[in-house]
Amino acid sequence: MRKTKDATRAGIVARLWAAFGVFGMFWGGWGALLPDVQERVGADNATLGRALLFIAIGAIGGMLLAGKVADRLGARTLLPGALAFAVTIPFLILPSGVPGLLVVLTVVGATSGAFDVFINGSASVYETVYDTKVMGGMHALFSAGILVAGPLVGTARQLGAGPTEVLPVLAALVVVVALFLPGIDLPIAPQDSRPRARMTRPLMLLGTLCGLAFLIEDGLLSWSAIHLERTLGGSAIVGGLGPGVLAGSMVIGRALTQALSRRFSERELIGVSGVVGTIGATAFALTPNIVAGLVGIALAGIAISVVAPLIFGVAGRVGGPGRQASSIARVTTLAYFGFVVGPPLVGGVAGAATLPIGLLVMAVAALLLAAGSRFMPE
Repeated sequence: MRKTKDATRAGIVARLWAAFGVFGMFWGGWGALLPDVQERVGADNATLGRALLFIAIGAIGGMLLAGKVADRLGARTLLPGALAFAVTIPFLILPSGVPGLLVVLTVVGATSGAFDVFINGSASVYETVYDTKVMGGMHALFSAGILVAGPLVGTARQLGAGPTEVLPVLAALVVVVALFLPGIDLPIAPQDSRPRARMTRPLMLLGTLCGLAFLIEDGLLSWSAIHLERTLGGSAIVGGLGPGVLAGSMVIGRALTQALSRRFSERELIGVSGVVGTIGATAFALTPNIVAGLVGIALAGIAISVVAPLIFGVAGRVGGPGRQASSIARVTTLAYFGFVVGPPLVGGVAGAATLPIGLLVMAVAALLLAAGSRFMPE
């Protein structure tokens, strides 16, 4: 009997790992395809940047709706959610202009946001049912998917492939994983324990803290290459190391979260991550040395990588049985504003002063993260 239960748990974890991994692979591949997409629709950098905000806009709507559905249907949402996401991916091939791209990005954002909630909600239910921590490992697989897909798609582009060839492959990978997701068998809370989750103060705090981490992550992702090349005088190869070091360090940090969360509380870990993130972001912004700058990126990446999986775990517990997915959806919706605000905020301060001063915005965000962790619910 014990072996049967262990096999069941292992099967659920493996399927969730695959879901998080393929989700990361899509976004890593999509990021590598952006130069081709930009050329196809004829957008300059500023226009493309504004267009990409429509992914977040769509995701916010998809997340809010998905939270209610997932609380009612549980893991049964995973298969249709993955298939709906996969179906929208090939449509990214079609736009030949910016207006069409905005429509497709909004739709893809909505389905990806819903799938995001479904997989995180299921992981939260697993943690509750089996009294164990798995969020760190799940999010590590997401980051690993990005790390693997980016170079692979970049190589494919070098060999002549483009969105028309790559996007259907990414969609097919999502479909393959989707076919195994019905094997995730998790209980659903009784009907009478499913009142709608509201945006309570604890959830607002959790969403704000997660948003600060996302602000730092997207700020580093968007500005690290520019800072390494233009401020510190590095080559294009050195500039490319910025996003790569960030992704690699986040894989390491999220893998460590799996072990550390069994020994320390979420409040302690996020507090330390804020302090380490402040040190790393400050070093990256102010150092005149490329190696020291890359070390700063790595420190900041490891530090902030722990925040989202820990926050989602706490949000699920705060919501309680029958409201875990909708609680995570509300926290994630608020946190996504960090992705939206981060790069423009850094750029705005940089325009008014200098880029190193603009990058200090991320150090301030990390300091606020450390301070705010003291008020987290246990």
